[in-house]
Amino acid sequence: MDVSFSEMWAFKNCRTRWDLSYNQRIVPKIDAIPLSTGRFYHEALEDLYRHKALGNYLMKEVFISEALKRYDKYVNSLTEKYPNLEEQIEQVQFQTNLLTAMLTGYYHFAERNDKFTIPIINEKPAVELKFNVPIITPTGNPSSKFKFVGKIDGIIKYLGKYWVHEIKTSKMWSDSNVELLPIDPQCLGYMYAAQQYLGIKISGAIYSVTMKSSLRQKKNESIEEFRSRLVKDYKDRPDFYYRRNFIYANQNDIQDFGYSIWDISKDMSPNPRIYKSVGASTCGFGCQYRKLCTATDPQDKENILKLEYREKEAKHEELQN
Repeated sequence: MDVSFSEMWAFKNCRTRWDLSYNQRIVPKIDAIPLSTGRFYHEALEDLYRHKALGNYLMKEVFISEALKRYDKYVNSLTEKYPNLEEQIEQVQFQTNLLTAMLTGYYHFAERNDKFTIPIINEKPAVELKFNVPIITPTGNPSSKFKFVGKIDGIIKYLGKYWVHEIKTSKMWSDSNVELLPIDPQCLGYMYAAQQYLGIKISGAIYSVTMKSSLRQKKNESIEEFRSRLVKDYKDRPDFYYRRNFIYANQNDIQDFGYSIWDISKDMSPNPRIYKSVGASTCGFGCQYRKLCTATDPQDKENILKLEYREKEAKHEELQN
């Protein structure tokens, strides 16, 4: 039984959400457009750092154009499958501009602030690493049933030590976010997985956070004018849009996280009781199953399920090749 951090998070927050996503393998046919922007931003930085690890210099124009090509290809494929995506075309245009500005600004930010190197591990650049490691039981033995799976954005070498590199996009990022990172389960999970999977000691995690702009297109402003204004704002205010936070590893907390995976995995198996966790912190945080959950008429629920959702190819579809 493979268990990912996302699955554990879903189970702890709302068992109905976990059941729909991981047991029944039901997901929306189309991701929210802003979510796809974050995904393609990650892919672009993965491309940038893979070239860097191999000693290649990726030109800014190529870096941005390749990312936009991937994004356009994705949007076009969705438009062919789901014609009603045209209703979101304005959102797509905005996200294209936002992606352009974020990547342009990050490229300049990285030129000045990337003081680390990207190591080659197992003959490959340490970028976007998929892991599959045994879960350690409280007796200290690896579980024969459960494995911890997922992806790490990257491993970097800084001041002679290894660090997990986590790439984030966010609308809000404050000191309170940073204060919690040393005990954040996701942060601990990546450090735990890196040590188990790669057999190296991790000194901590470096979070590269990019803020999403609140600027919007003006009434008399063309798309091109808005894009230029957005790009300029990211370049002119790097300290506002880009953050680097260093989180130092506490091996005791990492070990405790490892034991928590075992406990949560046991709770999820084999047939846990399924119930809804209703509240602003669960339903109000953009839950992709909210419409399905709140449908009271069986026929409405069936129609929503048929029109807006699909079955995943695998339990952890995002980890498939």
